[in-house]
Amino acid sequence: MSWLGLLSQLMAIIVALVIAPLMSGWVNQWRARLQNKKAPGLLQPYRVLRKLFNKESVLAEHASPLFRMAPYIVFGCMLLALNLYR
Repeated sequence: MSWLGLLSQLMAIIVALVIAPLMSGWVNQWRARLQNKKAPGLLQPYRVLRKLFNKESVLAEHASPLFRMAPYIVFGCMLLALNLYR
């Protein structure tokens, strides 16, 4: 694989990660509009993500290592699926 192809794939992953919350906000706005309700802001998912990244994690005292690694495993699987799509 050439450097250009690798760079292209990396940029596609980054763009997908950045745009995914925007699409979620757009869907939420249309869902509220179709129900004649007031819609949340288009950038609300970004604010929620910022809040969640700043929260302290709470773990049970006897949590297994798998429980602690689960978010990273799920994120890695999503990146792999995004990479396989291309």
